[in-house]
Amino acid sequence: MTRRDEGEASFECDGEIWRLRFDFNAMCDFQEATGKPIFATLEAMEAGGADPADIRALFWAMLRDAHPDITLRQAGRMVTQGMGALQKAAMSALPSAQPDEGGEQPEKPKAAPSRAA
Repeated sequence: MTRRDEGEASFECDGEIWRLRFDFNAMCDFQEATGKPIFATLEAMEAGGADPADIRALFWAMLRDAHPDITLRQAGRMVTQGMGALQKAAMSALPSAQPDEGGEQPEKPKAAPSRAA
C-alpha cells in the first residue's frame, strides 16, 4: 500500500506491518549514518549499482519515523521483503521521477536560454 506523493509505503514481514517514510528526516538520518549524499545513492539504486550497506541504511532511515527503535541489523533482515515498498516510497516522494500517465519518464526541464547584455 502506498500513499502516493507522500513518500510512504508499507509492507508485511513476519506477520507484522511495517511503514516506510521517505522524508527530510529519513534523508538526514541516512546521510548522517553513511556520510554519503542521498541522491547519489538513489541514482545508484536506480542503475542497479548501489552498495548493499547503503540500501540497508536507507531502509533503516525510512523505517525510523514509524518504528523509532529499529536497529540497522533489524532493518537489514527485512530488506528483501520491503524492497518494493522502499522503491515506491522513495519514488513517490520525488515527483520528477514519476512516469507520466502513459508510462513515459518526464523530460528534465531545459535551462532557459541566456541573454547577452
